Amino acid sequence: MELVSDLWLSHMCQWDVYKLDIGESGSISASTIEALINRALGQNRSFIYLKVDPRQTPLIKALEDNAFRLVDTNLALRRPVDIRVHRPAGILIRPAVATDREQVEAIARENLTCSRFHLDSGISNDLAGRIKGAWAGNYFSGHRGDQMLVAEVDGKVAGFLLLILKDRNIIIDLIAVDVTMRGMSIGRELICSAQETIPGYDTMITGTQLANKTALAFYQKLGFHLVDSQYVFHCHRDWGQPQQ
Repeated sequence: MELVSDLWLSHMCQWDVYKLDIGESGSISASTIEALINRALGQNRSFIYLKVDPRQTPLIKALEDNAFRLVDTNLALRRPVDIRVHRPAGILIRPAVATDREQVEAIARENLTCSRFHLDSGISNDLAGRIKGAWAGNYFSGHRGDQMLVAEVDGKVAGFLLLILKDRNIIIDLIAVDVTMRGMSIGRELICSAQETIPGYDTMITGTQLANKTALAFYQKLGFHLVDSQYVFHCHRDWGQPQQ
């Protein structure tokens, strides 16, 4: 078990951020977690996160005893690649280019509002939005994702799809549509176009939050089915003391 520094999130938050890596351990005592955190962090303000199998009941109890709080449940879904492109008139789906960055970041910042950061009362909505905007923007600097598609309507970026390609899987890293453009099937067309333009892959994988009922219904309507779930825990420590 170790604390792994998350340098990017630390930069975004302007305080120390760590991922708690429990390795293969399925049962860790509350005192062991407390000792590791106190030894590693001292008096620094910090934010720690991890994802946990819901079946690891003793670990969950140990985390809760150390002021870790359940902020959400991550859901993993998948479906076979099945190309069904029927693009409505007026929507152009194309690869993202550098000049799209500002619009893509704005869409992510203003529309991805059900993330674990937004659901954490220890993180302001402004910071949560900036995290999602910068996350999408990392594609343009070569730090996140393998491909991005954008949907253009009347010369304006209306939505985007950020993809990771791995082991014959097309992984949806982020997808967002401008709230003023919803109801035009833009999300569906982005996903279908990804299957059409990226040959040689067998499966599409995506994730969403249990709290995001709209996204879950959207994916299920497209034929995605649930394959896994994980609890997401956050812990905020302010000057050495856990925040309750």
